[in-house]
This record gives sequence, structure tokens and C-alpha cells, in this order.
Amino acid sequence: PPTAPPRPRPQAPTTRSSPCWPCAPKPGLKSLHAAHHQVFALVMGGVERLQTRFLRDDGLCCAGLSPNGAPSPETASAYDQVFALLALHTARDLVPDPAALEACAVSIRDQMMGRTSEDLAPSSEPSDPSHLELLRLEACLNGATRHDDRWSACADTLHAAANARLHSMMDRSVGGGAPGRLFECARILGRYAHAHDDARSHALASNLYDLGLLGVSDRERIVVEALGDNGQPPRGGRSRLWAQAEWLKASVVLSAGAPPARRPRLEADAQDALRALWRHLTPDGLWRETRLSAGNFINEAAAATAFHSIASALSHLSDFASSLGWQERPSLN
Repeated sequence: PPTAPPRPRPQAPTTRSSPCWPCAPKPGLKSLHAAHHQVFALVMGGVERLQTRFLRDDGLCCAGLSPNGAPSPETASAYDQVFALLALHTARDLVPDPAALEACAVSIRDQMMGRTSEDLAPSSEPSDPSHLELLRLEACLNGATRHDDRWSACADTLHAAANARLHSMMDRSVGGGAPGRLFECARILGRYAHAHDDARSHALASNLYDLGLLGVSDRERIVVEALGDNGQPPRGGRSRLWAQAEWLKASVVLSAGAPPARRPRLEADAQDALRALWRHLTPDGLWRETRLSAGNFINEAAAATAFHSIASALSHLSDFASSLGWQERPSLN
């Protein structure tokens, strides 16, 4: 990506973060070895704490603990189960006993599939049913990478339910909608379409993606926080880091299954999205959360959760770039 213009030094995020590509200089072999051990220790500590402190007796995961240290039952929302599954699948290949993590994930999956979101605790996250079902679908798609028929069957069930809701979601998103959310839905549906060679799902994902593009400003090529009532980016609209990351991820996922005539446009979008994400990163390995239309950033504590968006975007580039031949393009390295 191009070199970003100089920016004021940001306020540190609420949780300390290690320098990450592309801001940090390339480390040597010794520092890479040390970083590997540090990350491994963090993963193992997180897995151990999740399994021993945050799981209820019925297998559901809670987001908080009671004063006595027990899982707080009122914090077991549908979103919590999804994020726990995503974390367990990510850690599965790193731990000494992946079978134990798989058993934990299966327990959460079975509880999640046996209940509606109304049966679980309320969540502070947006409660759009189609969005929640797509997040559940993503969690099951990650499990299905091990060719487990049970995960695949759950993914098919959730895909059918989400597919039925997405048309109404598109209608509601013409005015006041969040383009980043549309890109997120397009990405997850595109993953399902790519894994199942499903042309109809790919077409719907492409439509969601095109609707999300209405929220990309023509001049700066950034994703605004929300569309105006007329379905266009509002003048003076803000942009958020996570939305740029979702645009990048959606463009690379849909490129993998796109017809040849559409692929160059998606590749160009991926480059624009990477530049847009780059603007939120800083030379010392941190990030800015919210960018104003004038190009300056709100002086606020950047959420530590934004690191997930950054790491996930880079992971998608790693997963899809080689299959598309992008490793030969300097602008995407």
C-alpha cells in the first residue's frame, strides 16, 4: 500500500498491543522465535481460562464472571457463543490436545443450535437476526474445514435460515444502513458459496457487496460509517477501522469465486480497501479507530478489539492472495 501521510501520534489503545504488519519493521529470526513463544503462551492461557472459568455446566460460554468467580448466567448471549467458537477453532491447531478443544466447541455448538437468540441472554451487540445467523454460519464454516459432517450440516441449516432473511436486510439498508455490515454479510455468504460451489449464494453475496459499495466515497475510497437517507455516503461522514477491514475481506473472498470479467474490479477494490485500512494504522504498530471526513482522527482510546479486525484482514490476504496470484503484485504485499 502507499505510504500514508504523517499523522499525530495516537493515544494508545485500551489494551497494549504488539507491533504488527505493516507498521512494524521486519523482525529478525531471534525476535520471530521469541514472538512465537509469546503468542503461544497467550493462546494457551486464553484457552485454559475460557475452559475453566467461563463455561457453564450446560456447555454455554459466558462473557462475565459473578463476584464469586463463577460464570455469570445472564451474560451467555448468542453472540458470546459465536465468538467462543471462532476463538476455539483458531486455537485448535496450536494446542497440544486439539480433541479437548473440539469437544468444547461441539458442546457450545449443540447448545447454540438447540436454542434461539431469545432463549439466551440479551446482548449489547446489534440484534439483527440475519446478522447473527451469518455469524453462526461463519463459526460452523470454520469447524467444517475439518470435513466434519456435523459442522457442515449445521452450516447448511444456518445458511438456509440466513438466506431467507437477507433480501429484507438489503431493502432496509438503502437508507441509514451500515456498509461495513453489508460487506461482512457478503464475505460470510461468499465463503459458503465458495466452499459449496453455490452460484445462487455467490450471486446474493455479490448483490450485498454491491450495496455495500454505495457506502464507499468516490473521492477518498473509504467506507463511511452509515449511508444517508438517500442511500449515498453523507457529506462529512465518519469512517471506522472495522468497516475498512470488512471491505478488504469481502473483496478478496468474493474474488476467489468471481467470473473473470468481475475479478479485476474486485482486485482493484481490495487494493483501495487496503489503502483505506492503512490510513488507520500508525508507524509504531498501533491504530486509530474513527476517522473524520477532513482526514483527522478523533482523539480517543482506540478499542483493543480493533486488533481483531486488523489481524483478520491480514489473515484473509494470506489465505486468498496466493490462489489469486496476488503475491506478484507489490501493491498488495
